[in-house]
Amino acid sequence: MPGVIANNKGVTIAAEEGDDVRAVADGKVQEVFPDLDAVMINHGNYFTTYINLGTITVCKGDEIKAGQAIGSVGADGQLDFWLSDEKDRMLDPEKWLKR
Repeated sequence: MPGVIANNKGVTIAAEEGDDVRAVADGKVQEVFPDLDAVMINHGNYFTTYINLGTITVCKGDEIKAGQAIGSVGADGQLDFWLSDEKDRMLDPEKWLKR
């Protein structure tokens, strides 16, 4: 789209609709954003955000373990994954992902 600039410092992951979305590390659910189909998890000094979820299976305040399912991939088959620090600086999330 002409004139639109996107500054997405996260990664977009292709997946099958309905696949589990799992937390990358232990933490606590900081916020659930139903209008964005998103979950933000606090991992101490870092925050991960998972966007474009088809379902969300956690609630604000839930304690989360690494590898725990927090929801599923939405109908578009894409998951956006963001990583930020306590000062709201966006960081490269790829180092937190397991292959």
